[in-house]
Amino acid sequence: PPLGTVFRIIDIPPEDPDPEAQRLAVAAVFRALYPDADHDAANVRAAGMHTTDTVDYAIVLHGELVAVLDAEETVMRAGDVLIQRGTRHAWANRSGEVARIAFILVDGVR
Repeated sequence: PPLGTVFRIIDIPPEDPDPEAQRLAVAAVFRALYPDADHDAANVRAAGMHTTDTVDYAIVLHGELVAVLDAEETVMRAGDVLIQRGTRHAWANRSGEVARIAFILVDGVR
């Protein structure tokens, strides 16, 4: 909400080995749950690439995720924290196991 915050805990399943199936699954999730995100479904680096007008605190609670940015990727494990300031990004679970991550999103203006 304007000038507000959102707190989410999300379980992210492993990626589907079929890129088209992964793209369709991610697009469905964004349509249903995150309609306010600027989702780039055609992005070749990651089907979940998106941008929000927020400052995001992301804390991996369980498992392993890859933070995918425009030019780089960072593997994150339980206890790791990433702070984003309106950057294009996606999350990839290449571990083969469900991962859990907490997000605190703070409204911002680009």
